Amino acid sequence: MSSREFNAKVGFLAFSLEWRLTLFTLLLTPALITLGFWQLERAEQKRTLSEQYAFRAALPPITLGEAVQLSEENLAELRDRRIAFIGTAVAQDYLLLDNRLHNGQFGYEVIALIEAGGYRIPVNLGWLPGDPARRSLPAVTLPVVEQQWAGRVYAPKDSAYILGEQPPPDSLPAVIQSYEAAEYARALSDITAAPIPVFMVRVDSTHPAAWVADWPVINQTPEKHTAYAVQWFMMAAVLFCAFVLRSSNIGPLLLGRRPSKLP
Repeated sequence: MSSREFNAKVGFLAFSLEWRLTLFTLLLTPALITLGFWQLERAEQKRTLSEQYAFRAALPPITLGEAVQLSEENLAELRDRRIAFIGTAVAQDYLLLDNRLHNGQFGYEVIALIEAGGYRIPVNLGWLPGDPARRSLPAVTLPVVEQQWAGRVYAPKDSAYILGEQPPPDSLPAVIQSYEAAEYARALSDITAAPIPVFMVRVDSTHPAAWVADWPVINQTPEKHTAYAVQWFMMAAVLFCAFVLRSSNIGPLLLGRRPSKLP
């Protein structure tokens, strides 16, 4: 018995729709098209972020006092702003961000809590290599002299995804999976006996205290998202064309033949 459910003929066109193939095509084609439009939306979001970053990069650096006030009033307006301040690192007051890769190599990012203006400012000094076997932690030597720190304010919109709960550290130095500024501010303030603002500074790559401080503006370019969208649309088109050719006699007609029935 044939598994085809529907047969129709319109002039020279003949259709024979097998229900499983039809259902598969009807479900998957819209899904592929939706993914394509989602990638286009992501491309536009990344384009907006890049333009915003470029605009704020052209603004003059703000002071520490201005940054703290802006973080309390409108944190969104503080993101990506350049900042410069005078401060001093404290030898053991730092955090190690775990599971950070650079060129495929395992390592950590070092967040030093810089003493400045009565605050402790989290400053990410960049990446340094670690022991892949995790038998030991890297030796971190901070420059405990007063100097100027310059970089860019980093305040992610969303919390990082981690496996399981991550309580704030109760001593320093400490290894953490992600730096949750809002949640960690109070705990770290208790440890350091100084207020900590709800943002981080990513140090300039040219700063003498920086390790590998290559900070990407966005993780994927708008062009890459657009390329992904084109791929999804092409897959949808190929699937639909394959379905039409399999379920009709359009293929033979295009080749100049007129079969009386589908094979």
